[in-house]
Amino acid sequence: CGFFAIALILAAAIAAVIVLPMQEYAQFSARNLSVGGESVNVPFATSWSFSPAEVLTFVLPSFSGFGGQTYWGEMPFTDFPNYLGVVVVALALIGLILHRNRMTVFLAILALFALFVSFGRHMPWFSYIMLNFVPFFSKFRAPVMILILLQFAVAVLAGYGFQALKDLVRQQSPSRLVRILGFSMGGILAFTFFLFLSGSSFQSFMASIYTQADLVHGSRQAIATDANIQTQINAIRFDVFMDDLLLMTFLFSSAALVMILYLTRRIGDGLFFVGIAVLAVLDLLIVAGRLIDPQYMPGRIDSFYTARQQEPIVQAMHQDTDLFRIFPVDELSTNQYGFFGFSSIGGYHAAKLGIYEELMTQVGLNSFSVLNMLNTKYLISRQKLTGALLAPVIESEQGNLYRNVTALPRAFLVDSLTVITSKGAIFETMKQPTFNPARVAILEEPIETSLGPVVSSEVA
Repeated sequence: CGFFAIALILAAAIAAVIVLPMQEYAQFSARNLSVGGESVNVPFATSWSFSPAEVLTFVLPSFSGFGGQTYWGEMPFTDFPNYLGVVVVALALIGLILHRNRMTVFLAILALFALFVSFGRHMPWFSYIMLNFVPFFSKFRAPVMILILLQFAVAVLAGYGFQALKDLVRQQSPSRLVRILGFSMGGILAFTFFLFLSGSSFQSFMASIYTQADLVHGSRQAIATDANIQTQINAIRFDVFMDDLLLMTFLFSSAALVMILYLTRRIGDGLFFVGIAVLAVLDLLIVAGRLIDPQYMPGRIDSFYTARQQEPIVQAMHQDTDLFRIFPVDELSTNQYGFFGFSSIGGYHAAKLGIYEELMTQVGLNSFSVLNMLNTKYLISRQKLTGALLAPVIESEQGNLYRNVTALPRAFLVDSLTVITSKGAIFETMKQPTFNPARVAILEEPIETSLGPVVSSEVA
């Protein structure tokens, strides 16, 4: 008991290094914001909800694309599928059905619970219970991450499935399972063969699903507006899907055949163990390899950045030695420009500063006063922009670059202050055309210091 207490204290101390700073920052992050007066920011808390259709990725990793540009599911984006392994899932189902006890039932309930939680906004009634009655749950925004519990449960159930097969052989009653495995193997082989025979008609059907998914998803609408890009990405999606379908059919059929040979006593325990272990590990390694070394995945290669490095827009901004930020009008959430050393007023972060998130939501980025305040010197847009404050740098079919001639430095001095205690009133003031951040700073509380005129200033 004493050693356990010491271990518990040490574990808490180690975790505190991460947990305490997170707890301190949580009150300032976007995860602490409410919407419309509600105590729970439901859209934010359910951002990464796992859609029911993506359950197929448990056994077919590229069904919803394989992350990156190929992903067409309902989450904002993802870099990988939640693949469980077709061999592991088959063993888990056998374990659940044939090795029924309190532990396997508990694991099944745990897996089902995790799946329901992961659905998030796709299962509103369950999500409502979790968000409103489970402490701190509303601080998260990726329900999909709870699938780690499902993955754990399935892995343990697979062990029970392996044991169930050995028990069947000892009990000499495997005939029913042999028939089920045979029918399953034949059905999957026939289904895969039918899809390959369908050829272009099936590809056209899937392409229409891909395109529709991109059209309704805000962050991927840019893909749908360019027919050439849409066609290329759809072709990649379909190719990796069909490749995976063929591979998973082979792996499942091979595993089923090994099980049948074992159940009918054509092979012994040792060969059965080696065969199933090799297939299960090979199954997972093939998919994991794409994550560890993704250079062979179309649409997710380093050459993408190498090519963009040579783009005129990137080259033009590299020639500017000032400290500045950019505004990628069509892709505000992208972090791609950070690869080239450019700071953006947008970009993606898992826990943005709450006040900045409110600024973008309440005031927006259509105000040049706000853009100036944020040191926004360049605007990048696919469409041509007009305005007296915008100086064209590059205008072409590949993209347009404009310089904001009134952009303020990264840091600057002002000569007057105004105190506004209401956050809503502050945002309303910033929306006004008369708001000039170069002259006045807004404070929420008064200070004793008074300011005078600024003749000249320089911030190093």
